[in-house]
Amino acid sequence: MILWGMGDSHSYQYSGYSHAALVSELAERDWKLATRDEQLAGFTARLSELRELVEALEDEIRRLRKRPPRPRMKPSGLASGKGSSRSGAGGRRSKGKGSRSAVL
Repeated sequence: MILWGMGDSHSYQYSGYSHAALVSELAERDWKLATRDEQLAGFTARLSELRELVEALEDEIRRLRKRPPRPRMKPSGLASGKGSSRSGAGGRRSKGKGSRSAVL
């Protein structure tokens, strides 16, 4: 599939396809991509459900073996789309035991 122009902005040929055939092919590809996106969304949702199920089963195994529950971790904030919250002047962090950069 090669798209090339003839100098005029309106005169393009697409590997011998007519304009109607090109539009039809692009519409078909768009439909296929939309279908794949829907399938991917379904797979992603199912994967999330399976991960939750595995987590619940692991918790149940720990309980039955009388092991301590695994520590609950707080979300990192990346999943919620929050930006980094920097505080202080210019967002710089204190390095603790002095600066590591050499002064010449």
